[in-house]
Amino acid sequence: MPSRLEVSRGGVVALAALVLLFVSIPAVRISQGRQSKKVPVREGVTEVVVQLPQPKAAANGQKAISGRVLDPNGQGIAGADVGLLVAEDVNNSANEHGSFAGTTKTDALGNYRLPLDEGLLRDRRWGTLWAHATGFGPVRLRSTGSLVHFASKPAVVLKLEPAEGMRVKLVDERDQPVAGARVRVVRVKVKESIGWLIPVDWSERFEATTGDNGLAEIPSFLPASLNRLRIDSELAGRVEYDQNYFLNVRPEETAPHFEFLVPDAGSVEGVLQAGADAPQGLTVTLQTRANVPKWPSGCVWGIAEVISDGEGKFQVPKLAAGLLTARLDLPPDRPWRAQVPTRLKVEAGDTRQLEIPLERGVRVRGLIRKQDTGEGYPGFRLAVIYGPSAVIHDDMDHRVEVETDDDGYFAAYVPPGPIELRLNSAPRDYHHMEWWGGRSQGGIWGSRREVPDDVTEFELPPIDLAPTEHIEGTLVDQEGKPLSDWVVFGYPGKDMMNSFAGVHTDAEGRFSGYVPQPYPPRIWKAYHRVNRQSFEPKTERYALEIISEDPLVLEVGEPIEN
Repeated sequence: MPSRLEVSRGGVVALAALVLLFVSIPAVRISQGRQSKKVPVREGVTEVVVQLPQPKAAANGQKAISGRVLDPNGQGIAGADVGLLVAEDVNNSANEHGSFAGTTKTDALGNYRLPLDEGLLRDRRWGTLWAHATGFGPVRLRSTGSLVHFASKPAVVLKLEPAEGMRVKLVDERDQPVAGARVRVVRVKVKESIGWLIPVDWSERFEATTGDNGLAEIPSFLPASLNRLRIDSELAGRVEYDQNYFLNVRPEETAPHFEFLVPDAGSVEGVLQAGADAPQGLTVTLQTRANVPKWPSGCVWGIAEVISDGEGKFQVPKLAAGLLTARLDLPPDRPWRAQVPTRLKVEAGDTRQLEIPLERGVRVRGLIRKQDTGEGYPGFRLAVIYGPSAVIHDDMDHRVEVETDDDGYFAAYVPPGPIELRLNSAPRDYHHMEWWGGRSQGGIWGSRREVPDDVTEFELPPIDLAPTEHIEGTLVDQEGKPLSDWVVFGYPGKDMMNSFAGVHTDAEGRFSGYVPQPYPPRIWKAYHRVNRQSFEPKTERYALEIISEDPLVLEVGEPIEN
């Protein structure tokens, strides 16, 4: 008699049930490929291997993702386009202007089948799906997932919302229509999710040119889903309205749904001041925080990209008036860094002279280590933010992405002055503690440090990671019933950064996560989204009461005023 019983995906045959009566099994092993998991079962059973679903095969034997594209009534949409975006790795959310790795169309019933390259499955790649159809707005899955997981699901469903189109009007600062401007949607919001960049393959679908009346119409698009807009015009060059703008400004019920101001512009003449051995022909990106009435905090940006000539000179004929900064495309592993001036302005109708010294940066080195053992932590990802991004905090564009080596060390070239270390990794076994006890030293983006100007190399103080503690609990209402799909946060103290961050509850109200041991949660809060069918769902916050420590049970109290 065999000691193992294979249970196929199709079910358990009667003979299998008979064999279980005579075999001793302490656990069931659930396996998929090379991974397996033991699950306790009743006494009297030796071991059962349950094969999890493998990626489905198309008619020609090729693995595929399949599903349906539906309207709000659950009816299939014929002729809808479906595209697959693939992330480079699990840490990349596929939220880039990427090209589709594969596309297909739905049949008459809204069904689709998207074949997958075997290499993507073999490399365990992650990705997401987009869908769009005439008369409907574009939609994306709310998250990035494993392609193996998508291919093993019976159906991956995408639901589209009817959309007649969006009409916008452009005016200048004298309230005159701006004709001949190109308008393009850059980011789109998805229900119950955040804004996502439009895939490059579909970018032309969501752009239009204004007529003499300043109007432009983008078909098959929902005005409420607009999250970032780009305007290219002779008046001001390139201008972008960002996602913060659309958090505050909602579309009109009737067309034109939005009216956008194209600000007055100035020009820029610049030069890179560098030695003979400095790199030539560099890409220079200029950005202004545009002066737009009613939005002084910066939601509208002038943007230009140019290449310096052999003498380091560059020119931008039109750039929206406002506070100016610049970024150079410099190799991260080379020592050259730009000393970009700050607090400069582009005035309407004037030419701004811009000189950017290009100097050899300081090589900074740091150590990410385990607090309890002193050992370096390998493979920890962080960004070294420098220059204007660390001074005026308008963006994080001036940064170098690095990763610690086998001994826990990282290195980067930066100009002298303030830098901020943004710690991006969150492994399960160790967490950083930069946001508690003043360890961030005043940094906005991360741990702040100061690099002296009279050195070529500089050793940064080590950053300690604390061992983590696993926490799991249950969230219930005031009647003791579990609450599903709520988000639980834990805080070490009042007015402190959370140490237990954004964990969703499952169908039984359970949640789990990891916290740095020195900063266990003392205060618990929960967030819950209502009106989930809206592009602007309201998020309500609640204080939680601990009604049991072991096991941890949290009860939802009264709403917290925003």
